[in-house]
Amino acid sequence: MSRLVAFRQMERFVEAQVLKLESWRISPALQRDISFEAELLALLDEYGFGMRQVLDVLRPVTIPCSEFRQRRIKATRRPRAVKVYINPHDGTVAETKMANHGLLKGWKKAYGSHVVESWRVS
Repeated sequence: MSRLVAFRQMERFVEAQVLKLESWRISPALQRDISFEAELLALLDEYGFGMRQVLDVLRPVTIPCSEFRQRRIKATRRPRAVKVYINPHDGTVAETKMANHGLLKGWKKAYGSHVVESWRVS
């Protein structure tokens, strides 16, 4: 008996779907969409374009955020210049790109920042 019940339910479902399909078929909105699609495909054939090419033209080009950041950093940031300091007391040389060089910090602590900056060689 359960097969017969399942069959009847499936039969009713198919009938409902057929009725829905018929109502869609006579719908003016669907007719308009079908005619638009036909005209669009005719235009694509006439000009030798594919749907992919049309979508590429219509969609904006986007750059992923990480790639944009990399491009921006490379375009705006230049490398730091090497600074050379020569201690006149003992003749030692310190080459650095940053201010937190160990030897340079020691000199600034011992002699003062202004004095050490005067030791910079241009």
